[in-house]
Amino acid sequence: MSFIHYVESLLGEAKWNTSETEASWNCPLCTSRGETEDTKCRFRINRIKLVGVCYNCGWGGNAVSFVRDYQGLTWAESLDVVNFYTDFTPLPQDVFDEVFDRIYLEGKDVGITKKVIPLPSDYKLLAGSTSMMAEPFRKYAESRLLTEKQIDLHGIGFCPEGEMKLPNGDTIYLRNRLVTQVFGDNGEPQYWMGRAIRDMKPKTLNPTGGLNTLNKSDVIFNLNNAKKTGVAVLTEGVFDATTIGNSGIALFGKTMSAKQLLLLIKAEFRKVFVMLDGDAIKNAFHICDTLSKHIPEVYFCYTGNNDPNELGRKGCLEVLKNAERYNKLTSLKYKLSM
Repeated sequence: MSFIHYVESLLGEAKWNTSETEASWNCPLCTSRGETEDTKCRFRINRIKLVGVCYNCGWGGNAVSFVRDYQGLTWAESLDVVNFYTDFTPLPQDVFDEVFDRIYLEGKDVGITKKVIPLPSDYKLLAGSTSMMAEPFRKYAESRLLTEKQIDLHGIGFCPEGEMKLPNGDTIYLRNRLVTQVFGDNGEPQYWMGRAIRDMKPKTLNPTGGLNTLNKSDVIFNLNNAKKTGVAVLTEGVFDATTIGNSGIALFGKTMSAKQLLLLIKAEFRKVFVMLDGDAIKNAFHICDTLSKHIPEVYFCYTGNNDPNELGRKGCLEVLKNAERYNKLTSLKYKLSM
């Protein structure tokens, strides 16, 4: 589902340009801005850039500001809508920067104001389990370098065959999944992900419950424990973060949301090391550049052709030792050497 589908639910079916990059409607904001009603579809939104303009009343802005202006929501609430209807694809960088600045200035606290997506019905804790059913899940956990302490710390469990009821009434069925949880500062559950231990798709299930639930763009894995160390090593996936240890955190992907950036700023880290997979250097530099505007010391970690979990603990330690303090020349040097 795309953001254009959301706008169509509000304004009716869109009219498209010949390249199908720009959708247009009669502007819903003209009369409220003191202009005559638009009847010539002069309100347009670019589905790729996520920016819009009305050639009747002069309104202009991004997708998030349109939701805010049209529906009277806060910037944070409007971002939730756009995130949900773009399926958590990254916002264009200029839109990201503008939206983050607006949310930051708005002063809204990033806390648990949404419902938590419930754990699957067949979920069982792995720590201390003597069940024979737990063995393949324990072996898989060991293959991903998880320690017994980490299995307990992160509420890691297993789901041989179960289902998850979403708030909208839909049901998701799970089979052979290792489940890892995300907790808040007070130990409250916030989110979870399920990793397939057999060859099945999707390998990683990041559940999405809807606008009123905490989703992956709202949380950071292991942030509660990394805060206690004062240093964060930012990775893509949960097992990359657990390979690092207590300072490892994960974004659940290669991009950072505006809400995740706010969480990192609130954590008051003095140092953040960015250690994405080897195929995500461009994403890593985007994150480094964004973080460097708000965090005193940001370091880029080069992992070669591997991800942190493949490198193992000793390999990650070596990468951290060789991490480079990020500045504008860091990305240029790597681009020239590749």
